[in-house]
Amino acid sequence: MGVVVTPLTPAFRLCLEEGSATPPALVAVIDQIWAAEQARRGGRLHNGSMLSFVRRDADCLYARRTDYRHFIAQRREPLLFAELQLKTLAVSGLARSADGLLFGLRSRQVTQDAGRWELVPSGGLSPPAGGSDLESTALVFEQCHVELEEETGIPRSSVESAQVFALVEDLEAHVIDIGVELSMRDFVATREASTEYDRLLTVPIDALADFCRDHDVIPVSRALLQTRGLIPAG
Repeated sequence: MGVVVTPLTPAFRLCLEEGSATPPALVAVIDQIWAAEQARRGGRLHNGSMLSFVRRDADCLYARRTDYRHFIAQRREPLLFAELQLKTLAVSGLARSADGLLFGLRSRQVTQDAGRWELVPSGGLSPPAGGSDLESTALVFEQCHVELEEETGIPRSSVESAQVFALVEDLEAHVIDIGVELSMRDFVATREASTEYDRLLTVPIDALADFCRDHDVIPVSRALLQTRGLIPAG
């Protein structure tokens, strides 16, 4: 089904809306799928809060809170999308330094895109703790910083600037990534592996096309690279 890319301007902002209650008939189904997935993953999954896309109006993107268990249930049983209508929001950063762009090889233990390469930092967008003011891009940048530190050990002080530039919707997975370009000082990843990635790699800009040709890079990362003119389209 592919991906759809929508350019963003610097005026982009997030706005939080109240979500509707889960239909009672679906609660038991979601609980059953979650329990099965927990058993398969050895109880390692955490049912945290996520944000789901509602609509976009000019430069404002509206989102609502949801549980990770709902996202997992919809992913395991795609027919649930008709009822849940979850389009999970995530961030995907182009961490760019003089040495190139940072990529991660996704762990075989993760629930999505295991064993594939993606841009780092990347991850689900969590609601703010307390309050509901999302009238800025601050939450997006904060999530990029958190993902960067947690999965690579690179401190946020290495980020000189950040700019949102695109939305990329994965039509099959029902995930919408907010693309953020991070201008970085020279950095050293202090973690060779993490719960998210088995390996980290900095790819020089002039080697990106060959890297994406020779490796299994997820479609969202490819789309962001193409949007920035870093690899050929198609």
